[in-house]
Amino acid sequence: MTATTTRPPMAADARQMIDLLKELGFPAMETLPPADTRAIMAQMPRARARELAAVENTTLPGPAGEIPVRLYRPRAFNAAAPCLLFLHGGGWVVCTLDTYDAFCSELAVAGDCVVISVDYRLAPEHAYPAAIDDAVAAFNGVVAHAERLGIDPRRIAVGGDSAGGNLAAALCLRTRAAGGVQPCLQLLYYPVVDAVGQWPSYAENATGCFLTQVTMEWCWHQYAGQTSAPWPEDLAPLQATSHANLPAALVVTAGYDLLRDEGNAYAQRLLAAGVPTVLRQYPAQIHGFLMQGADAADCIAASGVELRRAFEPLLIA
Repeated sequence: MTATTTRPPMAADARQMIDLLKELGFPAMETLPPADTRAIMAQMPRARARELAAVENTTLPGPAGEIPVRLYRPRAFNAAAPCLLFLHGGGWVVCTLDTYDAFCSELAVAGDCVVISVDYRLAPEHAYPAAIDDAVAAFNGVVAHAERLGIDPRRIAVGGDSAGGNLAAALCLRTRAAGGVQPCLQLLYYPVVDAVGQWPSYAENATGCFLTQVTMEWCWHQYAGQTSAPWPEDLAPLQATSHANLPAALVVTAGYDLLRDEGNAYAQRLLAAGVPTVLRQYPAQIHGFLMQGADAADCIAASGVELRRAFEPLLIA
């Protein structure tokens, strides 16, 4: 476990966001009941979503009832479309389909694919394994209902950021174990892939970098509950006994992020297991940087490249 010891100064847009949150007096998640934090976040201004051919709210079958999802269609497809199943971040506790509306619209355009954003159940009301159960059910639902949704079941990628990255990685482990259809690609943006506090980047970025160690530990405990080591692989994917035969991956990490080291380690673990993996590191950025700025645009463009690369050979096969 080694930390990156040299890095550039924090990006200006990242510093501006941190300063703005301080100026607004935005409270730390762990200081309020989850419902209050959700209500505050719902009132925060968001980027405008891209104009697309269609945006549709629907549901997929889930283990505890219908799972709300939102479909983003960048254009009219002449045949069954490729798809990205997206799992949002928010520490398994906050955020909604609306929070990621603009981001999902950008991914749909970049990847030239339908994006299906999943409104999985949130902790602490629904602790582990509720969120991953919903994520897997949503994936299986897209496969089962591909014709109705206009989706090519061979060309379904999965992705997510932070806690959503955890769910995306865990979904790939779950579908591998099930032996059925697997995603063709996993996009893991600064994912949680190990138990909290296990890496040097936690100490290095404990405070002053947007996501604090106290907040991350609080989120983990809201979701993981009383679960203790050894961690199940669909909770801490880095600790899976094998990472072979998993989907190709794009892993994105940020230099000023608690989760940097475990994300980098996961990319290396996938590579060592023979999984085609691209690791993109943004040394000057913070956790959550995908919501704004030039680095966000660069990462979305890179995601589009990887999505098209994964989808194209399956189209002509």
